[in-house]
Amino acid sequence: MNPTRRFRRRAFCLMLFVSIALSGFARSPIDEFDRLSVAFSSGDLTFDPLHAYRTTELQIATGLYEGLVGYDPKTLRPVPAVAYRWDVSDDGRIYTFHLRRRAKFSNGDPVTATDFRESWLRIINPADEGAYSFFFDVIEGAFDYRKGKLATADDVGIRVIDPYTLEVRLTQPASHLLSMMCHMTFAAIHKRYRDSSGWERSAPLITNGPYSLAARDGAGLTLERNLSYWDSWNVDIDRIDISFGVGAEEASRRINEGTIDWSVTADADALDDKDIIQVAPLFATSYLFFRADEAPWSDARVRRGLALIVPWEQIRQAATPFATDSLVPAVGFYSDVDGLKEQNVSAGLALLEEAGYADGAGLPTITILVIPGSVADDAAREAAKVWRRFLDADVEIKGISFNDYQRVVGQGGFAMGSSTWIGDYADPLAFLQMWTAGSRLNDARYVDETFDALIAQAMGETGEQRFKTLSRAEQRLLTEEVVVIPLSHTVSVNFIDLDRVEGWYANALDVHPFKSIRFARPKVPPRYARAE
Repeated sequence: MNPTRRFRRRAFCLMLFVSIALSGFARSPIDEFDRLSVAFSSGDLTFDPLHAYRTTELQIATGLYEGLVGYDPKTLRPVPAVAYRWDVSDDGRIYTFHLRRRAKFSNGDPVTATDFRESWLRIINPADEGAYSFFFDVIEGAFDYRKGKLATADDVGIRVIDPYTLEVRLTQPASHLLSMMCHMTFAAIHKRYRDSSGWERSAPLITNGPYSLAARDGAGLTLERNLSYWDSWNVDIDRIDISFGVGAEEASRRINEGTIDWSVTADADALDDKDIIQVAPLFATSYLFFRADEAPWSDARVRRGLALIVPWEQIRQAATPFATDSLVPAVGFYSDVDGLKEQNVSAGLALLEEAGYADGAGLPTITILVIPGSVADDAAREAAKVWRRFLDADVEIKGISFNDYQRVVGQGGFAMGSSTWIGDYADPLAFLQMWTAGSRLNDARYVDETFDALIAQAMGETGEQRFKTLSRAEQRLLTEEVVVIPLSHTVSVNFIDLDRVEGWYANALDVHPFKSIRFARPKVPPRYARAE
């Protein structure tokens, strides 16, 4: 054979082999076989950062949106996202964020500093404050603007230096700022949506995260890889199918069949592989709270008097293995605060008499709102038994469904409510700032200048002193004012095979950025190199 011809044939065969080998690793626009199937509990969701607050909304938002910073999937510490770096002034009050020029929305439009400024101002607009609008109070002028004390947003410390540089000026140093900014409230939404409402409930959506919302109906939704995302190459899963309302029995069957990769519910006894059960301590607390803006519950003597009559420690221990009298779960070097534990009937009755309700006479019905079957439901029923025994007052336990609960709480007209709160970032402020007068998440409608001053003071402090001030605020909330009665910390339970799915890490916030999740790849045989 002609040597030249032999060489060409060998070269062709080598090129063909390399081409076939590389085709197994090259990224196609959308690989129809590379899908993650997820089962979540609730489908009544909003993806507008103005209103979102549920944990499922925040989890899905890790796929749809990307802020200036994002969560490290393992540690949840803030890492560069749309901002590839930032500078902090020597006094800790000015943050300058430098944005990636390659960051784009799913329709190809660039993501600019103006998009962030206008999106943030929308959250704190006094005409329609966002659920987490109080997060922005650390920024100059933000509180006054959202409370209508500033006519325009010109004096709010969010400034566009150029299309890819954003300056944020704070009222005082805030060591928690970057951790807080991982939250979807700080995301940028497309200009098409900033002056409208209701857009988030349809599909498709224009988003700037690793995924876009491709389809949605009552049973679930579909996320597809955002090909315009600046780091799309490193997004491994092309499609995420999310189902809602899947019962434990069905979820277990589908997990066993391999048609669900990750579920938040299942019948553990029905699972073929028990190793897929992932349990982790959660940065969360279940509690009861008084409605502190309606008489007579607005009187701290009444709240404390009622609370002292109840043997809370005994009730907690009977209701859950994760009993606690502290609102803030363990975090860093923050010291646990002792809430109400011991029953003191005589002291409680004395306070009620001082407030004008001797032996409870004259008190309106003590109505407690609970979600049936919850830890708070059990605790409320036990507390009701004690109050009926010692007081001349009626007690009513009113069960409200999960989907209706926030609406009913917003209407008022009750003595006590209940909730389970998962911190949005790993800091005591995630559990304490929500009770300030300016918070939209203050279900108790509690207003106390001393408490607010302590929170404001802590925001300007660092280290041990900051934690001391925050623990002082928590002590006031739990034992002096008795607005909140903690019941239990809790754990997260997920069902996912971590031998098959990588990049998913159990953590205290139960947040798992979709960008980092990928299917485990077969190991490359020895002496072969995987092409990237």
